[in-house]
Amino acid sequence: MSRHRKAYDDDDLYDDYGDEEDDYYEDEEWFGQEEAASQARNDVDPAVCLSFVMESLGKTHVSELRVSQMLTMYDYDVEKTISFFLNEQSAKPAAPKPQPAKGSSLGSKSSAAVAATKKAAGTKESSPVVEPTIDAPAPSSSLLTDSAPLSDDEFEDRDESSAQGQGQDQGAQQPIRLTMVVAGHVDAGKSTLVGNLLFKTGGVAQRTVHKFQKESAEAGKGSFALAWVMDEGSSEREHGVTISVAERTIVTGSRVLTILDAPGHRDYIPSMISGASTADVALLVIPASVGEFEASMGERAQTREHAVLLKALGVRQVLVAVNKMDSKPGSGDGWSQARYEHIVEQVGALLSEVHFGPSAVRFVPVSGLTGENLVSLSEGCALRRWYAGPTLLEAVQSFRQPRRRVHGAPFRAVVSSVQAESSRGCDVRVTVLQGRLLAGRGVGLASTAGAATVKKIVLEDGSPVDRVEAGVCAVLTLQDRSGRSGEEMALREGMVLCKGPPLARPTRLFKASIHTLPGLPVPIIPGSAFELYLHGQEALCRVERIYTMGTGGTKARHPKSVPGGRSAYVLVRLDEVQSPSGVCIEPHDECPALARFALRARGVTAAVGVCRRVKPL
Repeated sequence: MSRHRKAYDDDDLYDDYGDEEDDYYEDEEWFGQEEAASQARNDVDPAVCLSFVMESLGKTHVSELRVSQMLTMYDYDVEKTISFFLNEQSAKPAAPKPQPAKGSSLGSKSSAAVAATKKAAGTKESSPVVEPTIDAPAPSSSLLTDSAPLSDDEFEDRDESSAQGQGQDQGAQQPIRLTMVVAGHVDAGKSTLVGNLLFKTGGVAQRTVHKFQKESAEAGKGSFALAWVMDEGSSEREHGVTISVAERTIVTGSRVLTILDAPGHRDYIPSMISGASTADVALLVIPASVGEFEASMGERAQTREHAVLLKALGVRQVLVAVNKMDSKPGSGDGWSQARYEHIVEQVGALLSEVHFGPSAVRFVPVSGLTGENLVSLSEGCALRRWYAGPTLLEAVQSFRQPRRRVHGAPFRAVVSSVQAESSRGCDVRVTVLQGRLLAGRGVGLASTAGAATVKKIVLEDGSPVDRVEAGVCAVLTLQDRSGRSGEEMALREGMVLCKGPPLARPTRLFKASIHTLPGLPVPIIPGSAFELYLHGQEALCRVERIYTMGTGGTKARHPKSVPGGRSAYVLVRLDEVQSPSGVCIEPHDECPALARFALRARGVTAAVGVCRRVKPL
């Protein structure tokens, strides 16, 4: 049972340095204040907060459910919650009662209630409470100062109580949506396998495949026809390698599977990181051919690097497709059981080293070129002699649905591409990481000042919907609230769309737990420069300080360097010139998907990590 839990522990790759007492640093005062504020919020009694807010508002016909929801959104800050409802009432022209003036009994009551709440909750009262007025500004982030701010009611879903009930009812009928990244060493046959799977499941028309067969034969690359289903770029077809992440969708039964075909060449690892950062599960393709398998498992091969990156970037389940099983190992026939068992043993040991538990890994023998065991197994196939397991499609359909942070979590989504721009807005394709968003509502643009209205939401199949939630890939039509064009909004791949509270805030300074790769050629020392990769963004940074390092079950304080295969707690600072607006990264306990990153230098992945603490700009 403990091994099963370990397979799903986010901290498997990292020692937990989050409670370390760091030495003095110029930014430590800020970090300490944030921790104190967080602790104060944790000490608040929700029942006491709810009681005092309801008493302060009086007969305003606001339900306890809605007050409770707003308290949750404002981290049980009763001042902001009371201010929100008072501003909401004052904004209604047909309100039965005018807003009380400053110094009125309601204002005094609110102040007393806030003070009493803090006292009852055991928190420290730092300053007198400011009474809310009709001109009080809406809670917002400095990100929005250059554009129309999001008003308070836009942090609240319309008719929240009924929306939650409807969402639960629809969830039982809607298909399970998963995003699967296809990883593996270069020339493992990933694109061909995925292309054939799409063809056999009806995702690609017969005439399209015939067209690619003719064109590839004319180019002297007849065996690449199915790979061209995924590799659409001229450079990819000319060189026979995947360069960028290709995306396709398969709908089978109760599953909607978004497939991200990542490149396997070491020169395009950043693209692989971009794809894996938004994936729920992974298909790791391993070539079974003699020589190819051994090359793919080398110390500098991409199989090992991809496995580490998958675990570090939050992928919890891996399906290993042992490809090219129809090839003949030595003098034997194809579909060798001994060869398959040898590969399962070797790859299983590798995945265990990077902390994938046995229950998180499965194996399926296939031939991507001939299509055997992708969706079915022909009667005369030699694999039938010893294999009675599922086909690749059956194994994919049995992926467990990952846990989603939908209700009670602030909305976070990552832009994967900017598709089109028109007078009615800009169309961007996004992957929703947590929370949910309704059409017609406002959304903040992290890393750039501004806000936009979501005019339209369209799913992968082209059907319009009125909401999206965690785990869904969709196209949003955004219209800037200050009239800017898509170019002026600086919409780009990797941008984070957010809805608070709290809103996502950019940073150039954060603390993180990192784990260095075993083959690290040069140890990390304070001041080491790296390229930082996270959810499609790239930035230059330095590991400015090393606080602690794990060494044989103990923690060494202030080590001079961090060699390969070690965990450490470090301070990372982004280059101010190259990243003046910072990057959007959040602590792991706030948004796990926005906390994970990789550090690379000179074309090699040096370390992977998760953000623990952030100093916003």
